[in-house]
Amino acid sequence: MVKIGLTGGIGSGKTTVSIKFMEKGIPILNTDVLARVIMESNETIITSMKKTFGEESYIDNKLNRKYIANIVFNDSKQLEVLNSITHPIVRQEIIKWIDSQTTDFCVVESAIMFNSDLYTIFDELICVTAYKENRIDRIIKRDNCTKEEALARISKQISQEEMVSKCRFIILNNSEELEFLSLDNQIRRILTMLEYEVSSSNSQN
Repeated sequence: MVKIGLTGGIGSGKTTVSIKFMEKGIPILNTDVLARVIMESNETIITSMKKTFGEESYIDNKLNRKYIANIVFNDSKQLEVLNSITHPIVRQEIIKWIDSQTTDFCVVESAIMFNSDLYTIFDELICVTAYKENRIDRIIKRDNCTKEEALARISKQISQEEMVSKCRFIILNNSEELEFLSLDNQIRRILTMLEYEVSSSNSQN
């Protein structure tokens, strides 16, 4: 099985691309969703979160995402603390999920692929990219925030250029170009190449 890590900056459209992979019968794990579940069910994390960020971290046993976001997106050190609390357990759960898959490919979507050594789990890495204005528009619509807040969130991540430099495959997700360079076609090219490489490798063994 080929383990694919799918990453990209906030607002690039990773989840849209993930859905396209899913439509092709490839299992997808969204680490944001996984982390949210873990942060609301793992007692060790809940205790650490409340101790570190205050009782306001949770409302009716649900993670107060806006409260936490306001803290960590304005303080890189606090973001590092949050990551140190959640990353080890999330990584363990990702590995368990991968090990349970039986398909030729599986995809794990993560915005924090390079914030730790998560990327080392995967055989191939794909970066979803988009123009900054596209990303800003998507963040504003999704999170109901201001342009300034969107820019602040983008600035807290490693740059899109750095992500691209670390990935073998790039998927372009610009609104202006999708009519001519559809996500389906881009994904199909990547899968065709990987299938060919796997087939060639198997025939040589």
